[in-house]
Amino acid sequence: MLVSHVVPAGAFSPLDSFRNAVRRNQERIVYWSDSTSGITLAGAGEAYSIKVEHNGPDRFAEVEEKWRAIAANSMQSFQPEIPQTGLLLMGGGVFDPLKARSERWEHFANAEFHVPQILLTQTEGKSWLTLNYLLQGKEDFREITQYLMAACEWFLAEPGKPRPIAKNSFSVEAENPDRWLQLVDEVAQRIREGEWKKVVLARELRLHSENSIAVAEVLQRLHEDQPESHIFAFVHQGDCLLGASPECLVRREEDCFYSTCLAGSIRRGKDQPEDQMLGEELLQDPKNQQEHRLVVQMISDKLKKYCEALEIPAAPFLVKLKNIQHLCTPLVGKARPGTSLFHVAADLHPTPALGGFPQQAAMKKIREEEPFDRGWYGGPLGWADARGNGKFIVAIRCGLIRGKEISLFAGCGIVGDSEPLSEYEETMLKLQPMLAALGGN
Repeated sequence: MLVSHVVPAGAFSPLDSFRNAVRRNQERIVYWSDSTSGITLAGAGEAYSIKVEHNGPDRFAEVEEKWRAIAANSMQSFQPEIPQTGLLLMGGGVFDPLKARSERWEHFANAEFHVPQILLTQTEGKSWLTLNYLLQGKEDFREITQYLMAACEWFLAEPGKPRPIAKNSFSVEAENPDRWLQLVDEVAQRIREGEWKKVVLARELRLHSENSIAVAEVLQRLHEDQPESHIFAFVHQGDCLLGASPECLVRREEDCFYSTCLAGSIRRGKDQPEDQMLGEELLQDPKNQQEHRLVVQMISDKLKKYCEALEIPAAPFLVKLKNIQHLCTPLVGKARPGTSLFHVAADLHPTPALGGFPQQAAMKKIREEEPFDRGWYGGPLGWADARGNGKFIVAIRCGLIRGKEISLFAGCGIVGDSEPLSEYEETMLKLQPMLAALGGN
């Protein structure tokens, strides 16, 4: 039986708890900060885990089945009316389970979720500590709770002075942009010939650091630079996927589903007049409008299967981040009886914003042509509670840190009138949040 105990924890910072867990070399650590809800989480250890290694299309159905079974046979000794406390399943999965796996992603399964043994939830300036434990036999949970409370004192300890991020402390591995530019040109030509409507092509930028990366300080910098995004980190056996994603794949809150269609991009201006001019240019640009419509069409068509009513705004609006602005269309619908968060997330992924359209044909092209394994980049990341609520984002604007080796990822949607150099410049814009957070330019 999985049991959960929740106690108030003052106003302790989840980022400090994350920093403490990293310093203690915990094998499983998670960090999640959602500007929409104002809730921030940090977790360490695992009371229960679900790992799916096969590459079948039902990987999330398997996760959901196991989660429902364990959640139904669970006990929570105290559950305040505070969201994202108590039993919380956190994790994600690869972008493409059919892609050959690389050693770089060896510690991230096709789908992998866990219930943290220790979880700190902060909301409205207050923090709550959750202790989770999988009881075996006739163990006394009260004794276990006392043991865990004593054993996790380090999680709530003052971490000391943060380590500063050094400027330009890494070198960039040589890449061949010409191959990528040629691929963009080829794909755009074949789209004009009618083979696809859109294909999302990504780049991997590999860096080498002279010193190990202080991942908690990278998260702090992301908080400062990208306050409107979802700030996340998943540490698996020392390897850390972290980033700042502006894109919500799907959220379930009680009887409603929410999704964000984010596609079409342009840089920010140097001043307010230029920024406004660029925003208007994006709103009127045929190429970006077409790219955005494909995303809205696909996501709304799929959500209609799971919603009794779906609200679709007539036109997109601008979402302005530090380095880039996007076209955005939010969707909301009332859930049909019997629908689940995991089912909807599995059906939506990958949206045309990350894969392309038609979905399977675009995925096949990406699988064959991209010279690297996206791993969890572009995949769904998120959480689910025992009541069926939860949220999945898309793992973009992110990087994988393995000791002194760093992989950063960025992609862009290719349509018929895409220009290779413009698309390359767009990927550079999308790399900026992580480069800046790492101490680059």
